[in-house]
Amino acid sequence: MKLGCSNFLSKPFSKDAFDDAIADIYQKASSTRPTKKVVKTFG
Repeated sequence: MKLGCSNFLSKPFSKDAFDDAIADIYQKASSTRPTKKVVKTFG
């Protein structure tokens, strides 16, 4: 929790709780994506 953990699932957890946590993480990640894609190449 000190490192910024959120939506911690403690065992045992249900499939619905797992699915909800994954959906929440996906939604948060989708809403915080940068609008400009940056690609770095090395060569």
